[in-house]
Formats: sequence, structure tokens, C-alpha cells
Amino acid sequence: MNPELSAGITARFTKGQRPKASLKFTPGDFMVTEIPEDIPRSEDGKYLILKVRLADWDTSSFVNHLARAMHVSKSRVTFSGTKDKKAVTEQYFCVNTGQMDLNVAGEGIEILEQFRSDTMLNLGSLVGNRFRIRIHSGQEISQYASEAVQFLLENGGFPNFYGIQRFGSIRPITHRIGKLILQGNLEDAVMEYIYDPEYDREDYRRRFYDTRDAAEALRDFPPHLGFERSILGRIQETGKIEEGFSGLPRSLAMMFVHAYQSYVFNLMLSKRVEESERMDQVEEGDTCYPIDTHMNSRREPIPADSFNLVKLNDMSRSNRLRPTLPVVGYETVFSGEEERSQVEAILEKDGLSPANFRVHRFPSLSSKGERRIISSMPLEVRTVSGNVLEFSLGKGTYATSFLREIIDEYSD
Repeated sequence: MNPELSAGITARFTKGQRPKASLKFTPGDFMVTEIPEDIPRSEDGKYLILKVRLADWDTSSFVNHLARAMHVSKSRVTFSGTKDKKAVTEQYFCVNTGQMDLNVAGEGIEILEQFRSDTMLNLGSLVGNRFRIRIHSGQEISQYASEAVQFLLENGGFPNFYGIQRFGSIRPITHRIGKLILQGNLEDAVMEYIYDPEYDREDYRRRFYDTRDAAEALRDFPPHLGFERSILGRIQETGKIEEGFSGLPRSLAMMFVHAYQSYVFNLMLSKRVEESERMDQVEEGDTCYPIDTHMNSRREPIPADSFNLVKLNDMSRSNRLRPTLPVVGYETVFSGEEERSQVEAILEKDGLSPANFRVHRFPSLSSKGERRIISSMPLEVRTVSGNVLEFSLGKGTYATSFLREIIDEYSD
């Protein structure tokens, strides 16, 4: 199945034919630099802050490496944003430690800066990200990119989809696992993570699927599959497959539920895109959020009605607010009956309701839900030497959601 379709992304806002192109042949083709919030420095601060350049490292793997190198628990390492493995990234990490001597050497790791602070970094503690991306295509894309960007800037931006990375770049199955968790099918969810016949070809994955022998699987699964091995270790320890996810850090286990929420959001946004002439259009009944200059929203809901609709559309067109759609959870407050019906219809197909986002078996995986703006703007866009694009985006906004409005991506 097309990964985008399986992730609920079924529409584009820009029309017409797009250049065929490919992204990320090598990590150097995709470069990301975090734009941090202000981090006050303190010589005797509680936390060690590191600015690190990473090549071919995903965030979770580097956190494990950093924790081992500094002899601290992974729970004492925090970060502002998650990044893909196939990229060169510059990002900030925070370690709750009094140490200053670092021994975190490794291939693809460069410590750019270190200082102390009394401010702890958490997920989302950044303004946005700067991107420099090489697009591989048989044709020059600069002219088309310029025209597409101009169209987006004049018509309210690009749809703020959760990108395919949210669902697993290599194995886009995290939302399937999330659905099984929410349905209460924990054993099936664990087995889906270990082996999915659509994507997995390794004998050791299939062997565990057939035998359910965790001890044998731990001998077979290679060391670099740390999360799978953690799950298998927990199964071996408890004798229960459904206990597998209790071997994962909460932040990682939560990604499954978050991915299913993202899938539902993407389906709703796809419908909105198909029906919209502008991506900043406020409709009666919408819930809007104020936004800053990087298109980051504040959770200060502004309901749209017949009395303020004109004013809110003026504010949206001047990039001071945006309409939102729900990222559904057990405390979701719907904008109206139409929104409620749309969400419930999607969930009912999977045998779910908003109440299922309260996960009684693993309460830590429960999610109250939130709202997300429907569109975002690319900032400071420029073409560098042919098919290299530079631009900035607000936090939580996916570069691939912007780029898919410019190119039709293919995989070699």
C-alpha cells in the first residue's frame, strides 16, 4: 500500500503536475538545525546542555548512547525534538548531571557546544527547525518550487499533515499498533511490532511470530534492534506477550497511540483540503488558535461564529491565527456536531470511540487529546544551487508535508 494513503494522507492542496523526485539518498541530503527557545546559562546550573551535530543517528539511539557514555539513566536525558536517522541534524540535549567531562565519541557525533543551565529542556522546547534539503530529480525544480511556494504563500500555506515519519519511515505501522492497543488487543499489538508480513522479510522476525519463543528470539535478534529486544526480554521475564510494551520507555510506547491519533487527524484534514479553496479559511463552527511568527500555536481556543467570522478570517489571512482540527483523545471537546460525527465515523470503523483513548491496562498510554492547526507556512524559502532548498518551519511541522506540495516523491 502507498505509505501516505495508509497514514490517512489522501489529498494535496497544490494542483497540476509536479516534478518526479526523491529525497534522502544519504544523510547529507537532509540537514536539520533546531531553532531553540532561549536557554538561560548558569555556571553552576543543574543541567548540562549539549548542542550536538549528528549524522545517521536517530534521536532515541543517541539518547541511549549518551546515557551509557555518561553513566546516567536514560530518564535523565531530555531533548527538544525528535529527528530522523537518515539526516544530518544539529539539536539540543539536556542531561541532569553534575558531570562536565564528556566521552561520547562515536562515528557521526560532534559536540558543537556545551554549557550549564537551570532550565530543563523538554519535548517542544524549541521555536522551529531550519532545513537544507537536496532534491534528486531528472529535472530542475527551482522554477516549479518558486511557483508552488508563491501559490502556498498567497493561499494560506500547506496542509499541516503529520508526515510519514510519524508512522515509521521504513515500517509505517505504528498507527496500526496504536489501533490494536486502543482496541485492547495488546498481544496482537506486540506481535504486529515484532513482525508485519507487509514490510518484514527477516527470518528471525517470522520465526518468533510462529513460535512465540522469546528466549530463542533473543538469541536471533541482532543487537541493534534494541527496542525489539527490550520487548522480548519483558516477554521472557513475565511469560506474557501482552506485557511486551512494558519493556519500553513510556515516551516510546506512547508513539503508537499518538500515531493512531495522527492517522485520524490526517483523514479529517484530507477531507478539509479537498473542500477548501484556501488553507487559512475559517468556517463557522471552527475552533481557532492564535499563532506566532513561526506558525506555532497557543492553546487559547477562539470559537468561530456568525458574529466574528469576518474578523477571524482577516486575522487568519494575516497569519495571526488558524483553524484547528482535533487530535482525538478521551477529553476531546468537539467544535460542533459535524466535527463530532466525522471523528466518530472514523473511529467506529475501527471499533473505537473517544473513550478508548483511556487505556485501562496501561494508563500511561492514555491520551486526553489536543487540537492542531490545519495549515502552516514555509518561512525564508530559497533555492540554492539547483535542486537544494532551504527553509524554516515551526516546531512539530513536517518538512515532507511541505515538500509533497512541490514534488511527487518516488522511491528507488
